[in-house]
Amino acid sequence: MRRLVLPLLFTAVLATAAACAGSSPDTTALPSPVASVTSAAPSPSPSPDSARDEVFCEGRKVPQMEIFKAVALYAGFANGNYQGGAPAMKKVLGELRTAVGGYRAYLATALKTSTDTKLAEALTADVDRLDAWSKKLAAPGTDYDGKVFATISDGWTAFSEASAVSALCSA
Repeated sequence: MRRLVLPLLFTAVLATAAACAGSSPDTTALPSPVASVTSAAPSPSPSPDSARDEVFCEGRKVPQMEIFKAVALYAGFANGNYQGGAPAMKKVLGELRTAVGGYRAYLATALKTSTDTKLAEALTADVDRLDAWSKKLAAPGTDYDGKVFATISDGWTAFSEASAVSALCSA
């Protein structure tokens, strides 16, 4: 059952992300605000203080999705949902390493230019987490169904659940 549910879940998540990526809200159907709403006190700004940091938060979604796609694809091969065996898993592992490196580079570049101390702390923490995961992905061996799969899934879970940048950007 798990072999059927996991790929369906990943497919649904990827399809939803792809569908939402190019869509924008339909503002023509929204009623115009009433005077009492427009005169209310302004709502607090999101956690990153500058517009540039908001752009960063939006822009990080693409490289982060590349990691997610590689993890999901690897899980599909490891669970036997896709054909290809060890050669395919080795290829996806290489793609995952590249995606992790790309996301790390994106975060490190933002860290160099960030003036927001909260964001800088979050970036530093996530870069350190990605560095640790990259080291584990560098030489996990050739047990693609076992040790490598555990390294990938444990690393993704640990990173995604503890991502300081994700927590800050969603605040």
